[in-house]
Amino acid sequence: MGSSKKKKEKKKDFIKQKLKVGKNEKAANYTDTSFKAKSISLPNQNLGTKDITSYIALTKHHSSSTRKEVLGHIEKQLDTFNDATILKKVISNIIPLINDESLEVRKALLSLFEKLCNEYLSVMVLHDKQFILFIHSSMNHLNPSIKNFSINFLNLVINHFPDNLINLHFTKTLDGLLAFKTTDKTKALHTKIFKNFIEKSLVEPTQSKLKYHVLTNNYITINEFNSLNLFHNENLSTDLNTRKQILTDKHEDIKEKIDFVIAV
Repeated sequence: MGSSKKKKEKKKDFIKQKLKVGKNEKAANYTDTSFKAKSISLPNQNLGTKDITSYIALTKHHSSSTRKEVLGHIEKQLDTFNDATILKKVISNIIPLINDESLEVRKALLSLFEKLCNEYLSVMVLHDKQFILFIHSSMNHLNPSIKNFSINFLNLVINHFPDNLINLHFTKTLDGLLAFKTTDKTKALHTKIFKNFIEKSLVEPTQSKLKYHVLTNNYITINEFNSLNLFHNENLSTDLNTRKQILTDKHEDIKEKIDFVIAV
């Protein structure tokens, strides 16, 4: 009996297997390399000083969906923040996402910034130089999607804290807006924001209504870009008369761009 069993086993080696239509037989040495992606769960909890470090790290995650998710979670948890140092860490670390490759991440970032401006404007203003730096960077970005979306962040500054932008970065911002190549989809929004910028530039800055805490200076961000000379020389301070003169000199370019008559 044993010998007959061995003969059957040997015989199998010489029998040609019939393949089923539409199905491929896997090789004997086949290795399954498929994998399943799992989403990162963000539990609903208050963000304390200890927890915020891990959340800030997730804003640099390779997955755009994770970056978007964590920005939305931080926005929901803003009301639980009870320490200005947490806000400082959050704002300074999410500003670079203005240049994020994902449109959905940038939309989530804009929503978070809107809430920060509405509820913590005095802290946002402390980061205005860094904010404007990255906005100008995105306005000159090679990626058309990032470039076109940058005016939304610019509009945020114009609406909430325009003084530094208009006084110190007026010419560079104006040149950036003039360099935009609009499409049928973006022209209406671009024109609206361009007009808003010009109208704010033609009036003296209103006296700030912000009330600063006596310890505000303890939370001012140290400008790590000073050594690069990014905020000096090229962006000279402009008063109202200077801005009017610049707008007059570039009136034809502006009119051609947005069909806007400037009354100076």
